[in-house]
Amino acid sequence: MAQELLQQGHLLACCPMHVTEVYTGLRAHEETRTLHLFESLQHYSITWPVARLAGELKRDYGRTCIRCRRDRPR
Repeated sequence: MAQELLQQGHLLACCPMHVTEVYTGLRAHEETRTLHLFESLQHYSITWPVARLAGELKRDYGRTCIRCRRDRPR
């Protein structure tokens, strides 16, 4: 999926909240590949209002969001 996005000209990026969330549930054997993935992404910092809004959205809608799955149809 990432290759397809890159070939279509999309930029793959993350922010510190993504890193924190991923590392919270990371297993030891996943760390090397995860580190390589994060190193390959563009990184953007976030401001206090953005971080607060993200937390509020996760709190309010986190259980109802559709999660990405590899087995989902495209």
